[in-house]
Amino acid sequence: MERELALTFPPDFLWGTAASAHRVEGGTENDWTDWAPGRVKDRTTSRVACDQYRRYRADFAQLASLGVRAHRLSKAP
Repeated sequence: MERELALTFPPDFLWGTAASAHRVEGGTENDWTDWAPGRVKDRTTSRVACDQYRRYRADFAQLASLGVRAHRLSKAP
């Protein structure tokens, strides 16, 4: 017999999201850009990534529209 597990969070629990600066901003001044050449099978680079550096207003507006009230963005290396 399968037992269902119910998770309950307090009403003031803050749900959020997180992203890695390198993965969303890309760039050329970091350790991953130095490591990647010749190691990525199809030779793609992360130079632009998803360009959040320029799109952050639209990206954060979309998070807000989804009800996200907290976001952690790591710093670039």
